[in-house]
Amino acid sequence: MFFLTSVFSVLWLDVDAQTLQFGLQCGYSSADAEISPLPQNVHTSGKKGIIAGGMIGLQFSPITELHFEGYYSRKGSELRYRESLVETALFEYLDLPITLVVHPPGNTLRPFAGVGTQLGILFNAMFISEFQDGYSIQYVTDRMKKLEWGIQITAGFNLMLSQHVNLMMSFRYAFGLTNLQPESDTYNWGVWKSRSIYARIVVLYSLDESE
Repeated sequence: MFFLTSVFSVLWLDVDAQTLQFGLQCGYSSADAEISPLPQNVHTSGKKGIIAGGMIGLQFSPITELHFEGYYSRKGSELRYRESLVETALFEYLDLPITLVVHPPGNTLRPFAGVGTQLGILFNAMFISEFQDGYSIQYVTDRMKKLEWGIQITAGFNLMLSQHVNLMMSFRYAFGLTNLQPESDTYNWGVWKSRSIYARIVVLYSLDESE
């Protein structure tokens, strides 16, 4: 619903009042999985990774913007068993967030906060099992759901470097609402949902449509 509302809100805006922004982003991610119920003698820990992609921003008032993004991200979790077996669940996604951002007007260094939705498209999934004498890799892309819906919350600041160039730094917390594993899977552990924290740097070029 938020996705459709965001798109329609853009279509109704006065083009002369818009500032269009194009940007490249990269950053650090720490992902984990919420497994319910969690099997006995299993402990989970986060999986670290990187993100990289682009962003299009649309500022349609002095205090509000709409951000459309696309970036590669890694999700998953490290599972530790009592028998000293370590299994890493690694999922690779193309994430497509849409964020409504609010910030104070007219500041060279201005903080901002945003909330939105996120669609993840899975293109690779694997389980890596580590033993004392080696490891094994099991590819499970065909056994996982290809789409993941979630909600994300973002906060950071925007630094104006020149009239058209901005540097944006932010933190984002995203939590999936989709059970990543189909209920019909024989490897099913119940409900498996992703939780991710991102630290991002975005370089933006602004094109003022009113100029």
